[in-house]
Amino acid sequence: MIPSIAWKNIWRNRTRSLVVIVAIALGLFGGLFASAFLLGMSEQRVSEGIRYETPELKVQHPRFKENLEPHYSITDVPDKERALAKLPLVVGISPRVITSAMVQTATTSSGITLYGVDPAKEKTVSMLYQTIWDSTAVRKNRPSVTNVAQFVEDSCGVYLSDGQHIPIVIGEKLAHKLKVKVRSKLVITMQDYNGTLTGGAFRVVGIFRTSNTQFEENNAFVLRSDLSSLMVLPDSTVSELALRLANEKQLNVAAQQVRSLFPGLKVYTWRDSDPLLGMIDGMMLISLISFMVIILLALGFVIVNTMLMVILERVRELGMLMAVGMSKGRVFSMIMFETVLLTLTGGVVGIALGYGMVLLTSHSGIDLSSFSQGLRAIGYSPVVYPHIDIFFLLLVTALVLTTGLVASIFPAIRALKLRPVEALRQD
Repeated sequence: MIPSIAWKNIWRNRTRSLVVIVAIALGLFGGLFASAFLLGMSEQRVSEGIRYETPELKVQHPRFKENLEPHYSITDVPDKERALAKLPLVVGISPRVITSAMVQTATTSSGITLYGVDPAKEKTVSMLYQTIWDSTAVRKNRPSVTNVAQFVEDSCGVYLSDGQHIPIVIGEKLAHKLKVKVRSKLVITMQDYNGTLTGGAFRVVGIFRTSNTQFEENNAFVLRSDLSSLMVLPDSTVSELALRLANEKQLNVAAQQVRSLFPGLKVYTWRDSDPLLGMIDGMMLISLISFMVIILLALGFVIVNTMLMVILERVRELGMLMAVGMSKGRVFSMIMFETVLLTLTGGVVGIALGYGMVLLTSHSGIDLSSFSQGLRAIGYSPVVYPHIDIFFLLLVTALVLTTGLVASIFPAIRALKLRPVEALRQD
């Protein structure tokens, strides 16, 4: 009975109630969609970081990470690969040789991290080879040639393969900085295994493009055999073993299994390898919850103010109800139900609108190409796919209900302080 009376009381002043409901709905719609937008951005950044930039797991010498010195390497690589292949969670293994190097052209130079990889094995842990294909360039230039694959190879290049002669694949940002293109020659200088400066000439066979221009500018890839030869590395010696997992959710379990296999080596998860990605993944949900709490806190004050006005307008009515025997508990419950139902009505509308907008944009994405240069500079894709999960929706619903309950306490207490005799005298 009390909930039914409370619901009818809400609509006694339709205009005021609708204004409050619309305010709550718009606040939650904006907050929920903004949260989905930011969550989509962060998940894309983490996903692309794992796909292109850093492997899910990697094994290194404990001191290699300090300054990438060649003599801090992993030996007996074939035996370690066979041991890792027996782990059910490991589906990809790529041995890599890594060193700091200086890349030079006739006009300029730049410091980079140079990776020596086996192309077939590298494709099992990294999707970087897919970024050589630039379908946008094909559509934009609209080539008249019948062989589109040949056009892409001429303009964007190809990925590394064992049959190429001293090939190198570089990022688009580095290519612009060095003013080179496919088939250009680069001179690479580095330190060999014995600490002596060495170098060689490489030819650009491909240019990759990711959503992270810093990664494009600072990294290049060559054949492991070529780099090992230049650095005079001992046989079966690499800088790291990069691993891909069957299930990323089992990351910590897989890391522990690899550590037990090689207790003398250091095993890094992608969160350890790239702390920024780890921070984005770990802090985003907390940040979004805090964001929604702030919005609901502001809406809570609007609700409290509205209910106080309702009580002031109904002083005589409330006094009469208490005078004819309505208990304070029922009066308190009625005011609480009015506040909670008002809040939930606006909340349900706002959540439904926000979730509907997320569904509309989650497949097509939101194109921010106008800001692509700035977004790529900090590692984000210019096309954002908003995403929200059921857990977050339930959490927001719980926060809305909590807001309604908390906002109802002060107006309900205010109503209980009314004295029936004095209240009946007021107009």
